[in-house]
Amino acid sequence: MRSKQITEEEKEFTREGTKKKKLTPRELKEKLEDRFDKQYDYMTIANLQRNVNTEFFGEATADAALLQKRIMKLKQKYPNMLAKIKKNNKNELEGLMYSMPGLKEFAEYFFDLVVLDTTFSTNRFRLKHLSLCGKDNHKKTILFVEGLVSKETTEEFTWFFEQVKEYFGKEPKILLMDADPALLSACEHVFTSSTLKICGWHTEANIKKHLMGLKKSKLFISKIILD
Repeated sequence: MRSKQITEEEKEFTREGTKKKKLTPRELKEKLEDRFDKQYDYMTIANLQRNVNTEFFGEATADAALLQKRIMKLKQKYPNMLAKIKKNNKNELEGLMYSMPGLKEFAEYFFDLVVLDTTFSTNRFRLKHLSLCGKDNHKKTILFVEGLVSKETTEEFTWFFEQVKEYFGKEPKILLMDADPALLSACEHVFTSSTLKICGWHTEANIKKHLMGLKKSKLFISKIILD
């Protein structure tokens, strides 16, 4: 018997899961069944997910279409700007990126060290935000390019980085980033002459996550560092 009734505990479980990751109704259904050891009606879960999304992000609007319109309007005003939009076969937004001509001029002098930052699923559409930043002679941050992609895959990141490389006409000498496998793969494929460096904060966080508590001797830590 498949349940069509959702308890407050199940709703709260759905809310917490939705905060962490975008799930399809089928994926959410599987997680709920594993957690509460019961079978659910598919449409009940789909309605639950829609209600939770509305609770978090409000009703669906034309925000994506408006964003595309504004980007293309800027492109008309500044023909030399970077403005790329990627859609799927359902005409849904899959990727978007932009940069202004003045930033391309900055890149001639300050593109040697670039920091790649990713912020996942913090906007209403659960798209992934990417930005490439540098620093000028006055130690002020330069935001070279930013955009959105729909998935954390090598294919999506590769599309993004290929547009960056084509627009700026050069590669960073050093690219500072986190250790996401899809990001690393895409960077290695596109920025073939760049030296990739993993951010120290992420390195320290991974050491604490995976190694702390195993052994605490100085000999063990020294061996890890030397190896």
